[in-house]
Amino acid sequence: MLYPYIQEAGLPWMLPIIFLSFIGLSINIERICYWITQKHKSKGRKQKLQKIYAEPFSADTVIKICRNTQDNLLQVIGYFVVNYNAMTLELAERKTLLFADKKVSESRQFLDILSLIASIAGTLGLMGTVVGISQSFKTLAREDPKGLAASLSTAMYTTIGGIILFLMSYLFLFFFEKIANHFEDSIDENIQRIKDCLEDGEKSQPIIFQEKEPIAATLEEPTPQNISSPEIEEKVGMYEKEA
Repeated sequence: MLYPYIQEAGLPWMLPIIFLSFIGLSINIERICYWITQKHKSKGRKQKLQKIYAEPFSADTVIKICRNTQDNLLQVIGYFVVNYNAMTLELAERKTLLFADKKVSESRQFLDILSLIASIAGTLGLMGTVVGISQSFKTLAREDPKGLAASLSTAMYTTIGGIILFLMSYLFLFFFEKIANHFEDSIDENIQRIKDCLEDGEKSQPIIFQEKEPIAATLEEPTPQNISSPEIEEKVGMYEKEA
C-alpha cells in the first residue's frame, strides 16, 4: 500500500526514513510498556509513604514496608535504611545515590537514541527536499513535465516523511523525559527526607553518662594495723607474676 508512495518519493531517501521510523516506533512501544509496568508496581505508593513518614519514624517499619517491593522508589528508600543499619549515614547515603542512579538510568534507557532519530529526521527530510528541487530545475531545462512532477513528488514525500518521523520521535521523547525527570525528583526528595529522619533519630538518642565514684572514697587506705607484712609480700608477688 505504501510502496507506490515510497517509489515516487525515491527509495534512496525514503528507506532511511522508514528504517528509522521502525526503530523509533519500537523504542516508543518499549518505553510505554515500561512506564505502564512501573505504574502498576507503584500501586499504593502514597499510602506506604504515609506510613513510612508517620511519627515516630521507625527504621524497622521502613524495612518491613519496603521488603520484597517492586516499586523503584520504595526500593531506594529501603536500600538507604538497610545500609544505614550497617554503616555510617554518609556511606549509606553515598551507596543509595549510586543505587538510585541505576534506577534513573533505567528510566532514561534508549532516550538518547530517540533524540538522535529526531535530529536525523529533519536532516533527511530537508536533504530529500533539496535533491528533489535540484532535479526539478534540470527537468525544467529539458522541458519535461513528467520529470518535473517526479522531482517535486520526491521533494514533497521526503519532507512529509521527515516531519512525521520528527514528530513521532520528539513528542514521545519530550513525554518520556518529563516522566523520568519527575521520577528522579521524587527519588532525590525522598532520599533527603529519609536522611533528615535518620539524623533526627540520631540527635534524639539520649547520651548516658556514668558517674564514677571517687577512687579515694572507695578505697580504704591500708594501715600497718590491718595489713601484715606477709600479705603485702604475697600481693606484690602476684602482680609480678601477672607482669
